[in-house]
Amino acid sequence: MFANAGCSDKCTATPRGAICHCHKGFRLLPDGKTCEDIDECAAKPCSHYCVNIKGSFKCGCAEGYKLEPSERVCKAKAPEAELLFTTEGNLRSLSLDGHTYTTVVSSDTGLIQSIDFDFRRGTVYWNDLDDNTIRYMSESTEKAGVLLRDTPTDGIAVDWMASNLYYTSLETHALWACTLNLGVCTPVVSDGVDKPRAIALYPTKGLMFWTDWGRHPVIQRSWMDGTNKVTIIRHNLVWPNGLTIDYVLDQLYWVDAKMNTIQSADLNGSRRRTVVPNVYHPYSIVVFEDHIFWSDWAHKSVIRANKFTGLNQTTVQGNLRKPMDIKMRHPVRQPSGQYQHQLLVVNVPICESPR
Repeated sequence: MFANAGCSDKCTATPRGAICHCHKGFRLLPDGKTCEDIDECAAKPCSHYCVNIKGSFKCGCAEGYKLEPSERVCKAKAPEAELLFTTEGNLRSLSLDGHTYTTVVSSDTGLIQSIDFDFRRGTVYWNDLDDNTIRYMSESTEKAGVLLRDTPTDGIAVDWMASNLYYTSLETHALWACTLNLGVCTPVVSDGVDKPRAIALYPTKGLMFWTDWGRHPVIQRSWMDGTNKVTIIRHNLVWPNGLTIDYVLDQLYWVDAKMNTIQSADLNGSRRRTVVPNVYHPYSIVVFEDHIFWSDWAHKSVIRANKFTGLNQTTVQGNLRKPMDIKMRHPVRQPSGQYQHQLLVVNVPICESPR
């Protein structure tokens, strides 16, 4: 007779004989006697990282985050995050606790479409569709000005590591990169570009992503110097308006204003899934902590939901006039690191003077 009736873990005596059981975190194999460790990490119980240990698991967080008492959820460390979004001629800021709601930029005549920021330098950038400019304002020095004039743009994105600003242009059918100190620009992608829309940068990996809702809608990727362009999403797209990157989990999220969906995929376009199936004219999107935030023209609101499940939808701010671009201003949205590809250098003519 085997010790413990042959059970590798626990044993219960019954009139019909011994029955084997397992401790928490283990499961009984088909032989009815052997207990095997369960890989709890397969169920993705953690916000960021999961390490399977014997009979249990442990969660970990990326740099700039802290583990909550639940030991599963990662929260961004201080400072308090600010939600930046545009409503026609206004650029507004809303703290996530809802206590602070301010107007950063107000224009009676302009139409602000796209925004971005440089957290380390305390500067916000936006494009004005009425006069075809890209403008900036330093909240630390209170200096404001025009970076680019006579420049029709759609989406803009700041490379916070190399101090460049990228933009998409429907008029020129191209993606451009400009120096932030001089406003000198060069096209980085033009071949095969139709109607470029949203743009998102991943400087620590040297990658650039953009949406194109032309005749054949796609989401494309290249190095930030424009080389090695590939199409990563080409099917079931119509109006891919907004695009954002989860820098912790290396995931893309985008909104499609015609299909009325929010979808996600990895950086290669694989493991595609629908996160929120029924949204109504979403325009822009950003990811922060365990949530996605998007602007919704139909509901005139900024809405939040769980980024893993799409559940727990909550209106963050309502009664907005045509909410457009949306960004989350916090250090974790512009992580530091080393370039994994050649740095883009915008050639500056020696006769060029600062604007």
